[in-house]
Amino acid sequence: MSPSRFGRGLQLAAILYLVVAIGIALVGCAYLVSPSFMPYHAQIVGMAWGEVPERFRWLLSAFQRGAGALALALAVALAAIAWIPLRRGEMWARCVLVVLSLVAGAPFLFIVRHLAVLSGASVPLAPLVASTILLALAAVASFWPSGSSSAPTDADSP
Repeated sequence: MSPSRFGRGLQLAAILYLVVAIGIALVGCAYLVSPSFMPYHAQIVGMAWGEVPERFRWLLSAFQRGAGALALALAVALAAIAWIPLRRGEMWARCVLVVLSLVAGAPFLFIVRHLAVLSGASVPLAPLVASTILLALAAVASFWPSGSSSAPTDADSP
């Protein structure tokens, strides 16, 4: 199927999901390769990396790398589903992308905002809010009627 046969809403949704997936992948990579916690983590705990007891550094490093790996997994899932089945107009892909976005995005946004309120740290809230808005727009766009008789419809779903 050529890209011209995809509905405009599906094209826009796929692009938005891919933009967010790239951002999530970059954050995931940063968390995976960083030798210490992020500057906003230092603000939250009130100490530099070197001041944190060694065993806590091990634990924090494991949590940070785990978060990075999960971010990469989420990015790959979003990108793969957006690039292939979503662009084909498959209803399950639209639903799974919305669920993935909500299940991963909402708690993360809440946790980061909560830490900012508790600590007064300068956490990266703006990129999270922007990603949330892009994900919401992608979800809406993925359900726009295609306006084309050649694009798959809900009637084509099993």
